[in-house]
Amino acid sequence: MLKILDQAYLDMDPYLDLEDLPRVDQAVAESFDLIKQNSWQRVIDLSGETVNCTWSSKQRGALTPKSVFSLEVQEQVLAPMWILNLTEDRNTPKVNCYDSLKTPPQEWENIVFRNDLSPSWKPFIEWVQNIKVFSTLGRVSIIIGRPGVPVFYHRDSGEYDESFTSHPHRQEFIWVRLSEDKRIFILDSDLTPHRISSKAAFFNHHNWHGSHESYPKWTFSCKIEGIFSEAFRRKSGLDKNHQYGE
Repeated sequence: MLKILDQAYLDMDPYLDLEDLPRVDQAVAESFDLIKQNSWQRVIDLSGETVNCTWSSKQRGALTPKSVFSLEVQEQVLAPMWILNLTEDRNTPKVNCYDSLKTPPQEWENIVFRNDLSPSWKPFIEWVQNIKVFSTLGRVSIIIGRPGVPVFYHRDSGEYDESFTSHPHRQEFIWVRLSEDKRIFILDSDLTPHRISSKAAFFNHHNWHGSHESYPKWTFSCKIEGIFSEAFRRKSGLDKNHQYGE
């Protein structure tokens, strides 16, 4: 397992105003047309076997809800999570994983909140904008868990998974639990799951992370990317790591 300060994850609860975290249920319900219903990520179960996800399908052109449904039914595969991007990436070409050390400032500036979001998103966006640990805010995504389907273990590499090899980086973000009973785990090298018990966390997303649990309802979490401020890095001890995964 790639650790942060010799731990599976950094507990971010002490650094965020979680008491005032707005609910997003209504905002998500009003955003169906904006949801990316297929993530094309390879996912695995606790045995390390690839699950029958859409990643393994030869048909990679499913973009609309109708075509995704057709793919899942005909190929007997599924997308274990849906993604709702609250920000728009205006960079050309698109950047897969933004790095605090390597990504030029102008590329960060090209990430903006979408202008087609429901007004119901305003409280949550304002909460995100008031987070103090970032010097620069990046992409903001809602991860939507489907009823009865685990958000299986995956890696946020930005690369085709079979070709991916972890490398040192400074890809910084906060994961926040938006549904109280949603649980996320990080797998170690023996595929033993380590639960993130805090409501918010930072971890090395090159690790396999996700869940083997499912719930009889929709669940939500979010990933907020950005550049951690030097003040926060000193306060949290992250300044001891020039890069993560070294």
